[in-house]
Amino acid sequence: VGKNYYAAEIMGFWPGCLISYALIYSPLYPIGVLFRILMSAKMQEKLGFTDNNFIVDCFYNLFCMPCVVGRESLEVDCETGAEIKCCCQLTQQFKVAVEVSNLLEKGEQSISRSCQRTCLPGGH
Repeated sequence: VGKNYYAAEIMGFWPGCLISYALIYSPLYPIGVLFRILMSAKMQEKLGFTDNNFIVDCFYNLFCMPCVVGRESLEVDCETGAEIKCCCQLTQQFKVAVEVSNLLEKGEQSISRSCQRTCLPGGH
């Protein structure tokens, strides 16, 4: 979670990790879900997604938070040009090349943020 917030320039890595951990793994879980929904909305905005739905995000974060965090991590990796091949093997493109590539892809097609969305070679 902290990596996603840091990469999207929403929050620092350690504050994101510590706040998420303190809220999710405590009796404050409902507040943690609300925190995740707010941070997810900010991340969606930064990544250019327009299909935000508070009720759907609430449902996903309440009942399938690991899936939501994993999806966000894939989206952030895709936007930043990071590719995780195997445990601890990271390759990353230069930021300018990634931004140009992302702009070209976004111009060609509308972006949909759903559970079926994947960031495999060949598009979104």
